[in-house]
Amino acid sequence: MKLQGWYLYNSAFVLKTETHCFIFDYYPYAGEPGAGSLDSGRLDLQQIREFGLPVTVFVSHAHYDHFDRCIFTWQKALPEIRYVLSDDVPAPHGLSPDCVLTVQAGRQYEWNGLVIRTLLSTDQGVAFLIRTPGAVIYHAGDLNFWDWEGESDAYRRQMEQDYKGQIDLIAGERIDLAFVPLDGRLEGTYWKGLDYLMRATDTRRAVPMHFRDQYEVFDWLRRQPEAQDYLSRVQVLTRQGQSFLYDVE
Repeated sequence: MKLQGWYLYNSAFVLKTETHCFIFDYYPYAGEPGAGSLDSGRLDLQQIREFGLPVTVFVSHAHYDHFDRCIFTWQKALPEIRYVLSDDVPAPHGLSPDCVLTVQAGRQYEWNGLVIRTLLSTDQGVAFLIRTPGAVIYHAGDLNFWDWEGESDAYRRQMEQDYKGQIDLIAGERIDLAFVPLDGRLEGTYWKGLDYLMRATDTRRAVPMHFRDQYEVFDWLRRQPEAQDYLSRVQVLTRQGQSFLYDVE
């Protein structure tokens, strides 16, 4: 099974498998090119249509940098498109219920050839663990170890408990491709969420996200002592539109 992905921005990706095309947490950021292909960082619906695959759009929560209502206009270009929405994301009136799955945290759904398990975010909405024919995909949304320096000790202890509690629910899981926050705004604790996931699960390839234009987080990670055990399994991103290809054994 081959997995090909494109980084758009923040937590937005396009992922093509041999059986499906997934679009995760898209929103139209200010720097998105007005023309060009996925390789330029632009969401090209015609290119996606030419894949000839069922298209499913996942939205982990309603924050502006993970969701925009423009996704519901894509039916014109992609008539068979389907949506998996966290229950805080409003679906428009008139959208066929056959093409929308609204999900709650802590549940499992079998839908259109996928098995979708949800975890509770430590911010808002859900994370997705998606079983496809031949691969297991994880997209964290805003489920992260948000260990902000300056917060109270009580907050930081609760955040650690909440994050680790959710990841422990999938401990030992083989994940072929995981999209995981690596947010430089956390400064000295930016690596903790990725680190715990990599140690708790059997993740074969991790793709960091939620860093926007702060690509220096990858340089930080190269020098992070705790990351050396799994660094070879982390995809380095250097630009919008960057693609990556991974063979699932």
